[in-house]
Amino acid sequence: MGFIEIFALPAHLRVASNRMARIIRSSEPDALFIYLPQHLNDLIKSLAEGCPYEYLLDQVRESSLVPEPLGRWEYEMEPMLLAIRGILNRKRGLEIWCYKESSFVKLSADFAANIAELVLRASVTGKVNVDDWRAAARGFLEASADTLDKEAEYVAERSKGRGKNICICGMEGRAFRDCLSEYNLEMELTYVLLPYYYTPIEILARQIGKELGGSARNDNRVFQIARLHIEFVREYVLTSRDYDEAYLKWVTDTAPFAKSRITPFNTPTSRT
Repeated sequence: MGFIEIFALPAHLRVASNRMARIIRSSEPDALFIYLPQHLNDLIKSLAEGCPYEYLLDQVRESSLVPEPLGRWEYEMEPMLLAIRGILNRKRGLEIWCYKESSFVKLSADFAANIAELVLRASVTGKVNVDDWRAAARGFLEASADTLDKEAEYVAERSKGRGKNICICGMEGRAFRDCLSEYNLEMELTYVLLPYYYTPIEILARQIGKELGGSARNDNRVFQIARLHIEFVREYVLTSRDYDEAYLKWVTDTAPFAKSRITPFNTPTSRT
């Protein structure tokens, strides 16, 4: 029976990626599962063997292996990728796998593009079309409904028979753990950044997920979430140097109780 330590962290925040990089450097797992698309497996293994980080970026850029804009992807992933570079020279026998469904990466990029278009449209017209916002989130959730199950199977098949496995995932950590529980694995779930205050677009996905699960439609709730996301983009993202600064400013204004726990680069804060 394998043991999997799941580390859940919010996407796009570099502070979370930095913390995860420290964990990678200090851990001694038998296998490392990274939340990158499976078609990057060969490149990531080359990086782990010591190939230059710039070579990986060139290959990703030239082959369009991740959705544009590449800068946003690099902003999030760079600390972890640098922690992985050359790791096989120090930790021989370590297996490294990218486990995300490649189709999900494209779905996520398309969803982000659709939301960006809705933000632009609302900024120009001053109106929020609730049906369009609901349709964008619903389409993404329905198209990616079985993704976690497939990814859990991929991880479970490669982790059995190994002593200790580390798996990096997004803030869907509890749901991912539940999917893995079907495979008779011992697990521990650690949230790398807590407390974490969900952004409006993440709240929108949760709201529509509840509706898909049978809850009543709530147009006013969707409208309010859409307005909050538009404000988040216009007042924070577009006026900040990077996403971390935007998020921290937003947290300071929206949930100041969370700010002091996010800014320090300390160790994981919660295990379940």
